[in-house]
Amino acid sequence: MKYILLKIMIVALMLLSCEFVAAQVGVMRTTASATMHVESKPGDATVVDGIIAPSLTRAQLIGKDTRYGTDQTNAIVYVGAIDGVVSTKTSKVTKVGYYYFDGSMWQCIDQPGKYFYLPVFELPTDAKGVGKTYDLYTNVVAKQFKQSGNSFYYTNNGFLTQLPNGRLSATQFDYVITYYDTDVIKINSISTSGVVNYDVLSTLLGPSSFVNVVVITK
Repeated sequence: MKYILLKIMIVALMLLSCEFVAAQVGVMRTTASATMHVESKPGDATVVDGIIAPSLTRAQLIGKDTRYGTDQTNAIVYVGAIDGVVSTKTSKVTKVGYYYFDGSMWQCIDQPGKYFYLPVFELPTDAKGVGKTYDLYTNVVAKQFKQSGNSFYYTNNGFLTQLPNGRLSATQFDYVITYYDTDVIKINSISTSGVVNYDVLSTLLGPSSFVNVVVITK
């Protein structure tokens, strides 16, 4: 019993001394240039470099809602699956990725709300009809950001096979039509994956026969 108590006291003293001596911690290095300094091993192909944050599903994060308050401001987690019924704190957890806690809500590190207009594309209007569909993501968005399937894609960087937004799936965007020629088409709906449902009213195109589409990252 005395031996166990002595061992606990020694460990406690060691930890206490580390707190006083090591205001900065180095990982895989003897010195530190910040509170925590992790050294990479670029010359050692057997070492997997990187820092892995705690990984949870959204439902698991929701289950810990009451544990996060102002004291947990700046906490970082990785959400690996979107499930569960969102709470106020997790209302912005809408896609897989890294999130930080701002003291009241989880915010996506990959900041949402960036938008862009789609480039020129041809919406099929060769025949009148109702309930026609056109996939904005597959036919326009994906081709704009990815080398695969786009014969016009050229870059000075041979490793750049897609732009940053190219890693996002169809449902990780919001799609907004801000203008279309009402004499030629009628927009009925846009699905969450970017499929437009429309009617073709006329095949006669004029100078106003175009569609403006804004795509927003969630």
